[in-house]
This record gives sequence, structure tokens and C-alpha cells, in this order.
Amino acid sequence: MSEDEFDGAFARLCAAGVPYYADPQGAEPGRINRRDGGRGLYFRDPSGHVMEIITRPYGA
Repeated sequence: MSEDEFDGAFARLCAAGVPYYADPQGAEPGRINRRDGGRGLYFRDPSGHVMEIITRPYGA
């Protein structure tokens, strides 16, 4: 996902009041991770599945 796409998705999540986390376990609420030079976050979809959006694949 591009930086612009991430910004748009992040804005929509925030506008909808969706909690987000820097880690899949939810131990870092309200934070964006910056691993491997990109940005990423995790959130739960309406069914409770953990979803992730990232701007750069890990290890890239």
C-alpha cells in the first residue's frame, strides 16, 4: 500500500472510531509501527478478525 493509500485508510479508520494498534496482540494501542522503514497498524474488522495495513513489506 502506498503512503497516500495508508493515509486515506488510516483517516477512515479514525473517522469511524476504530481502535488500532502497533502490534497484532493489541499491546500498543493508538500507535503506528514503523518497522523496516514503513508504517503499519492492526485493527479488528466487524467480525473480530485482526487486519493489518502496511506501507512496506517486513524485511524489505
